[in-house]
Amino acid sequence: MNTSEHLTTFPAIAIFLAGLAFFFHGLDGVKESLKSMAGRSLRQRIERFTSTGALAALWGFILGALAQSSTAASFIVTGFVSSRLLTLRRALTMVAWANLGTVVLPFVASFDIRTVIALILGVGGLLATFRAGREFLLPAWRGLFMLGLLMLGLQFLKDATGGIPDEPWFRQFAQTLGDSLVFGFVVGIASRLVIQSTSAIVVIVVTFVNSGILTDSQAAMMVHGAGVGVGATVLLMGRSSHGLPRQLAYFQAIINSAAGAILALEVITTKFTGLPSLLDLIRNTITSDSSRMLAVVYVVQQSLCVGIAELCGSRWTQWLNRLSPPTDAQNLATPMYIDQGAGVDPTSFLDMIAREQSRIVERLPDILDCVRSDGERTLAECNHMAESCKSLGAEIHHALRELSQTRLDRQDAEQLLALDMKQRAVDQLVTEVAHFARASLDERRASETGGDSDGNALLFGMTEGLHLVLSQLVECDRSRVPSDVSMLLMIVSDRGDLMEQLRADIAASTSRGARPGLQYTLALFERAMWLVGKVVPAAANGNDDLDGLDGIGGADGMGGVDGTGGTDDTDGSGGTDSKTNDPTDQTSATSNSLQHT
Repeated sequence: MNTSEHLTTFPAIAIFLAGLAFFFHGLDGVKESLKSMAGRSLRQRIERFTSTGALAALWGFILGALAQSSTAASFIVTGFVSSRLLTLRRALTMVAWANLGTVVLPFVASFDIRTVIALILGVGGLLATFRAGREFLLPAWRGLFMLGLLMLGLQFLKDATGGIPDEPWFRQFAQTLGDSLVFGFVVGIASRLVIQSTSAIVVIVVTFVNSGILTDSQAAMMVHGAGVGVGATVLLMGRSSHGLPRQLAYFQAIINSAAGAILALEVITTKFTGLPSLLDLIRNTITSDSSRMLAVVYVVQQSLCVGIAELCGSRWTQWLNRLSPPTDAQNLATPMYIDQGAGVDPTSFLDMIAREQSRIVERLPDILDCVRSDGERTLAECNHMAESCKSLGAEIHHALRELSQTRLDRQDAEQLLALDMKQRAVDQLVTEVAHFARASLDERRASETGGDSDGNALLFGMTEGLHLVLSQLVECDRSRVPSDVSMLLMIVSDRGDLMEQLRADIAASTSRGARPGLQYTLALFERAMWLVGKVVPAAANGNDDLDGLDGIGGADGMGGVDGTGGTDDTDGSGGTDSKTNDPTDQTSATSNSLQHT
């Protein structure tokens, strides 16, 4: 699209809406691709590339120069942080210097980003379509294509609003306000809300000055207003985010708004006091050309952003944590132990991995919160919790894989295998519980719409029963008391009567017009119960020393887990490998109470 073409109202609106769609879709695609790539090895490479503040600043400057938008750079870095590819401290440095990188465009106005966008879209799209290279590179090609889509969206937004300066109503409005500095500041803020590039606004402002529409002071105020507009734009686009992504949005908003406000105050103060202004200093020492003067003003403003960021240094982390504390899901996705395992002996490192697994198990009941009567979490929050469990599980798999490449004695090797098998079962259990929560919520809404009280009662019983079992699993994983383990194993293994009763109830309810999706929900429930038996920590018979993990979910280990993925048919899994032969009265009572529920 050629920005010199005059766009009528309808095409401009259509292009503006397409730009918004491309931007948000590209942003989501970049984040998802980064999450797919977020392995320990990739994170280690990025850590090396940004190991010092100078390297992080350099890459931030390059990112800003390529994106030509501090907003786009900020959201790209947010994707790095969300995927744990970049620490928050280095991300703040990159975001600050990305602002300074955007000064390239006003000095090199002939640089056409459309060619870069077309190249990124073409190369990324073709590589992703034909699956070039190894399989692990596919998320990178998709991410490259989505980055091009994001930049294309920004370009569409610029093109849709590029004809505004030529509109008669705008020229008339500018002439009516005369040399008002407030006008320039307000227009700068409004322009930045629709034109997602401050550097592009600077180029437009130059045309205003050359056409006599704005004075140099008004033009400078418009540039400063655009700085404040950056903060408003980032906060608006990131309003649905929480935790670390919102921290970066706050950081970008604060440094840009502060820099713009300080320089705007300088312009107003010098006008009414008669003191030499920044424009006077530039005019007398550097250049008297209006376009170059504004380019220098923009450099000063972006440099001030960097100065504000560097001045506060490490205190930013503390302030941002107060403004937007990390969410539970984000804390869960961040390893607490294995990242500190460098240089420790294998036995200690395996203990750290076991602790990380326990963090996932402790969160399993929370995934059902959205369908429980007294739950406080929404479905989206429960899905985020499940995704965080999977992210931490991927970290555990990477840690186990790296440890398996070292020399281990027999005991450590057996424990590593047991942990790996347990983690596979935990991953599947997280998936099944999340699917059950989603299916149960859908069926509950359908039952309420159709007035099916029996269907709701069945869903309530399955939800509370599964929550009870998962809560008991948490206690067993924490205490490893043999009697508790035996009780839980009896509940999840001796469930034939319970399943038959539930099937009979669902069949009777279905005959009265209930949704057949209850059968699917029951299959998920039964499979989740079976997988609990595979995750239950083994208790040594009559031995209170349970510090080691000698087996998971049964004497035969986890051999049956790998072949269970992706199927809902669990009829053949009714008997687990670690079924107890001498159930206690407490076990029987608990099992009966679950059947009653």
